[in-house]
Amino acid sequence: MNEDQLQEPRRVDQGARPANPVMIFFGWVFVLTGVLIAGLAGLCTLAMAPSMSLSTQSGGWVVMMIFGGTPFAMGAGLVIGGVAMIKAGRARASDEMGE
Repeated sequence: MNEDQLQEPRRVDQGARPANPVMIFFGWVFVLTGVLIAGLAGLCTLAMAPSMSLSTQSGGWVVMMIFGGTPFAMGAGLVIGGVAMIKAGRARASDEMGE
């Protein structure tokens, strides 16, 4: 046998985390879903804002924020969570490569 065959086998670093393409995929799904929800809820809220400002009821703004602000906040949360998932998935890939 030559010297190359007598060397110890390489040990895999147990601390390295493997890349997780599923996490990246679902991160993008969350981001796109969040953008759609937040965008459509925001546009609908903006479309209703002029009619609410012409209304004499002060409770109209509260109703608009409850029905328009809640989906907007949920969509924004999905975007933030999706971006965090994408970063975590990419960090796993870069950890594996030793970057």
